[in-house]
Amino acid sequence: MNLVINKEKLKQIQTKKQADRTYTIMVVDDELVNLEALTLILEKEYHVVKANNGVEALTIINQDPQPERINLILSDQRMPVMMGVEFLKQTIPLIPRTIRILLTGYTDVNDIIEAINEGKIYKFLTKPIDPIDLLVSIKRALEAYDLEMQKIRLIEQLRHMNDNLEKIVAERTRQLEDSLMTLKKQKDDLEYMNGFKDRLVNELQNLSLTDPLTGIANRRKLEEVAKIEWGRGLRTKKELSMIMADIDYFKHYNDFYGHAMGDECIKRIAGIIQQTLKRPTDLVVRYGGEEFCCILPETNFDGALKIAENILQAVQSESIVHERSKVAPYVTLSLGAHTVMPENNNSWQELLRYADQYLYDAKNKGRNRVEYNKENQLGRLGCNPTLSAIDTRNAYDNGR
Repeated sequence: MNLVINKEKLKQIQTKKQADRTYTIMVVDDELVNLEALTLILEKEYHVVKANNGVEALTIINQDPQPERINLILSDQRMPVMMGVEFLKQTIPLIPRTIRILLTGYTDVNDIIEAINEGKIYKFLTKPIDPIDLLVSIKRALEAYDLEMQKIRLIEQLRHMNDNLEKIVAERTRQLEDSLMTLKKQKDDLEYMNGFKDRLVNELQNLSLTDPLTGIANRRKLEEVAKIEWGRGLRTKKELSMIMADIDYFKHYNDFYGHAMGDECIKRIAGIIQQTLKRPTDLVVRYGGEEFCCILPETNFDGALKIAENILQAVQSESIVHERSKVAPYVTLSLGAHTVMPENNNSWQELLRYADQYLYDAKNKGRNRVEYNKENQLGRLGCNPTLSAIDTRNAYDNGR
């Protein structure tokens, strides 16, 4: 018996399935095996546009009549002709709202900083990549993309209101000339509208600097405050401290309890850290995923170490059950602390880099601990910690 296939019906089904995919992802990798593997993982849920290198990807974007349809770019770093960071940097003026994720087979802190600053990278993933982790990262990235687009739409609405404000004022002013009572009423209305505009602008600004999951500050807020405090430290000659913290074995927690419980865990840890910081000038931010950063102005080494230890103990006292942790039956943190005297020839990013190195030193030495520069309590930017960033990150990633 011959099998008869209705090609037109099959085409309609395929077209419908394609239409159901609301997001488009561009995958760029010079290795065909990697490109096809990533496509196989993603094409079940998303539209996928493939490119073998950065030059080819830029050509596709430039020739696309609607390049903004590309919601997310997933690019390899090590590629011939053009490196991933440079390619992503060149996409910024073409599709500025697109989320960018960088893939690499090695980890270098300086490259991460360069990628974040120049390529506007949302996330930095290290190979080999677990498909589940990749899909979760992409889902979170697209949620961030949707939030950003919502913010843009609100701003456009506000601009539209501003464009029409003069017409509204002029029309109401003509009405106000009829009587003093009308004048007072319309004046009150106008003041209310101006106050509403200011409140809306302030709310939008706060949203752009707040982590939507935890309600604490986000990485943008960290950069804003760190620049200010670094400049203040240069003027006042007061020390500046930073603490990096990471939830131990959080991937195991997510895998065992589910991502909803994982989000609740992150929110509880954020609240604990925020309650531990006593001074109004101290700031805690969600740095990304299960990582947090505390910036402590005018805080010396002893003070920073005491705060880090208080955070460690506060999380231990909370006794959040973690059956898949390898260090304790409850959720624990690993922390890295560093203190410097701001100098003109360095920046706050260097302070962040050293606190981050000590964090991964703590991971490598067994977790559930605080690591810092034990030889020089007041850290000098340029004095290497016990382990290099590459060594400690590799050790952490292998046993996360």
